[in-house]
This record gives sequence, structure tokens and C-alpha cells, in this order.
Amino acid sequence: MTCNFSYQRFCLITILIIVGALLFNLLVWRLLNRQLLTPEEGVYIGELAQTGYLYDHTAPRRNTIDLPRRHLRYAEYAGQKIDVLTIGDSFSQGGGNGPNRFYQDYIASLQNLAVLNLPLKIDSANNLLESIAILVNSGFIERINPRYILLQRSEQNIYEFAATTDLGKSLPPEQLNNMLASTTLPAGSDTDPGTFDLPGNHFLNPANLKWLWYKIGYFFSRNAFISHVYREELDHSLFSGAHGDALLFLDKALDKHRDKQKALDERAVRRINENLNRLASLLAETNIRLVFMPVPDKYSLYRPYLREKHYSRSAFFEHLRWQPKVYQLIDTDAILGQELKTGVKDLYWIDDTHWSWKASRAIFEQFRFEK
Repeated sequence: MTCNFSYQRFCLITILIIVGALLFNLLVWRLLNRQLLTPEEGVYIGELAQTGYLYDHTAPRRNTIDLPRRHLRYAEYAGQKIDVLTIGDSFSQGGGNGPNRFYQDYIASLQNLAVLNLPLKIDSANNLLESIAILVNSGFIERINPRYILLQRSEQNIYEFAATTDLGKSLPPEQLNNMLASTTLPAGSDTDPGTFDLPGNHFLNPANLKWLWYKIGYFFSRNAFISHVYREELDHSLFSGAHGDALLFLDKALDKHRDKQKALDERAVRRINENLNRLASLLAETNIRLVFMPVPDKYSLYRPYLREKHYSRSAFFEHLRWQPKVYQLIDTDAILGQELKTGVKDLYWIDDTHWSWKASRAIFEQFRFEK
């Protein structure tokens, strides 16, 4: 092919751009993003570091268990005597990953109790309160016959409990059993569904450009202008690693946090408490006690230790503590807040919205089920 001078320059520049782009993608993918976004099998990195492309804020971990007793999954249940039935969201499914990721194993090991975890999604229920009522009204709870039901819910989603709640719903037992079987991990499975769509495992990847944008953006903005992940500075290190004084959290938490100023005012918390009391009374008819374990959002828990406080703290726990209760409350905000005061690191994972084994151990060393 014959090129005049200007065309030769155009060809050369085009080739250099293509080679430069390929080299950039190859280096960023091989040296940074591949390990961050597609770690080797069995290694887990938190959603916050992955979403914000913050490869230097990770806590890579493997799922291990060294506790003497483990909880049962529904697929492993074969009529054993059950002391505590747990129902909740990703915190109840070991969502943070890492060592001893299930808080239920600490209940079983520290208090010598038989614990069954029930991942639960019932389409006809508007929230977990109605789901538990369906289990009661359909005869499922009578068959399991636990002494306690522990209901766990993260604070970000707890406003659902303020909605009008029908505790009279039920389902035919066969339909309920089929639904539970379809939403329960098989026995021996150690895999939970992921919450983020990660890019493909190929070096030509839009994630590489995102990394460059975020790398520059975090120098000028708490969320790199466009990221869902915010980064703030703590006044001292509360996480392990070179960036242990950084707090990562999702903007979803902030949005919910702002919403909570409207939705979770004292009147809303009073409605939540009333619905919990109604459910506790329903369970008491079958001699089962309700234990409620709300999980504080990461930003609110760590907010006292931020250098600059740009957003307000949730008042949910302050409102709930003073409500008259028929159920038992596990005040995780007070327990974990006290742990932070003593300087305990890594109660939550630096790169994740979930807590670690340290939080699970602290909570169930303090909260005891009556025998």
C-alpha cells in the first residue's frame, strides 16, 4: 500500500494509539484488575473495593471454619431438635465471607445450641414479618418447633417493617415446602449468589478505563464523581492494612440514610416496634420467643471516628431502644459501638458492607439465649 506523507503520519499515529491502548489494557488488567475483579477460586474480595476499583483497599480472604459446632442449613435438616431458627438477609447467609462467616456458628459454639438457618423468600409476603407469619400459619414452625426465632435485618432495609403487615397470611404446606426447597442452598454448598456483575476475564475490558477514571477521581472527590462507593478518612486506624484509616461505604447506604430521616422517624420506628410485638405475640401462642437483631449500617457505626462528618447518623437504634417490647432486642449498635471504642479493628471488612467474624463473636459473647 502506498501512502503520501500525511497519510503515513495518520497510519503511524493510528498504529501507536492502538498499540498504546492494547498495552494499557494489558498492563492494567494483568497487574491490577484481574486480581481485584476475578480473584483465584476460593478467594473473596469485598464488593466495595471491586465496585470502586480500590485494589489497595482489599482484604482478600478464604472461607474457613475452626469453631467446634456449626449451624444446620435447611437442606441438612432431618428432624433434629432445634433451639434457634434464624431468618434474615445476606448477613444471615455469611455474606461477608472469610473465617467463620456465619454468626449462627458462634451461637452454636459459644452457647451450645442447635441452630437452623432458613434462607427465606416468599413471593406473597411483603416483608420478613409476613414471611414468618406464613410459616406459623401454614404449620411449618410447629414442625420445626424451635424455642427461639432470631429475625435479622440490615438497618438499610428495615423500614419495610413499618409498612402495613398482614400476619394472617398462609400457604398450602406443599406449596410452601416447594418454595423453601427452591430458595435453599443444597447441603454442603458453600456458594452464595453474587450481588455484582463483574466484567469478563479478558484483558480488553471497560473495567480498565474505569480504574483509570476512579484512580484520578478519588483524589478530588469522595466518590470519584461517579462511583457508587464513597471513601472517607477516619481519625485513626480501625481496619488492618496500609489504608486502615479509610472508611468505604455505598451511596445506597447514604440514600437510604437520607430516606431514613423521613421514613425512620420516631413514628415509623414505633410502627416497626408494634409490628414486631404483634409477631412476637403470634409466636408466643406456640411457646416460641422472638429475638430481633437489626444490623447497623457501616457508615452510621463508624461515623463518630470520621475526620469530617458530611452526613448525619441514623437515629433508628436510639428510637427503638425506648419502645415497649414483647420481643428481645439484640442491640448490635451498642455492642459493636463499644468494641470500636476499645479500638478493635476489622469489625466490618474494609472492602465490604458486611461485618466480619469479630462482630459475630462480640455479639454472641454478650447476648445469651436463656436455656
